Amino acid sequence: MVTVFQLEPIMVHCWRTGRIVVSTAAEVEGGGPQAVPAASRAARLYLPTVVIAAIAAGLGWQAWTELGESGLGRSISAGRFELAGPVVLGFVLVMFGIEQVRAAARDRRERLTIEALNNFQTREFAELMHHINSHELPKTRDELNARPAGEQVLFIQFAQQMESLGILVAERIVNVDLVDKTLGSFVTSAWEKYRPVFLDVRETTHDPFLAEYFQWLAELIDRRMKETPRKPFYEKGKPYNR
Repeated sequence: MVTVFQLEPIMVHCWRTGRIVVSTAAEVEGGGPQAVPAASRAARLYLPTVVIAAIAAGLGWQAWTELGESGLGRSISAGRFELAGPVVLGFVLVMFGIEQVRAAARDRRERLTIEALNNFQTREFAELMHHINSHELPKTRDELNARPAGEQVLFIQFAQQMESLGILVAERIVNVDLVDKTLGSFVTSAWEKYRPVFLDVRETTHDPFLAEYFQWLAELIDRRMKETPRKPFYEKGKPYNR
C-alpha cells in the first residue's frame, strides 16, 4: 500500500532530476516515478551568435587599427603590436562562447516549457484533474492512509506533478505565464483541497518542506490573479492574418 511517507522521496527525486516527472499508478507502486527522457542536446550554431561575433571582431580590429595609426601605437614595439591579432581573436572567441551558452540556456528553457505543456494535455492529467474536482480529499494523514491504494496513488501523483512544476517555475526554467494560461486558478483550488492534509503531515512528521513548492506556486498564481488579472486573449488578441 502506498502511504504518505512515500510522497517526500518522490519529490526529492523530482528536485534532483530538475524535470517534470510523469508517473502512472503502476510506476509509483512499483518503486517510484520514471523521469521523462531528455531530448538529445545536439550542438546548434545560432545566427545571433555569429552576428555578435562578427561585430565584435570588426570593432576590435578597428580599435587596433586606429591605435596603430596614433602616436601611442607607433610608440609600441613591433613585437608587441603583433599580439593584436591573437588578442582580437581571443576576445571574439570569448564573446562567441558567452552567446552560445546563453543560446543553449534559452533552448533548454524552451524544451522544458514544451514538455510541461505536453504533460498538461495528456489523458492521464485530465483524469487527475477530474479526480481532484469530483472527490473530497482527506483532511489528515490518517484519513489519507485509510483510503484505498488507488486513491492514494492519484493523490500522490498529482501532488508530485504540482511540486515539480513549482520547482521549475521557482528556478525560472518554466515561465509562470504558461502555468497561468494553461492551469490558472485550478492550481490554487487544488492546493486549497490539499492544504489540510499537508499541514497535518507537516506537523506530525516535523517536515516543513513537504509540498513547499506546490504551496508557493498556488499562492503565486492566486496573488497574480488578484493583483494583475489578465484579460482573455479573445478580448485583447489581434486578428490573425496570413
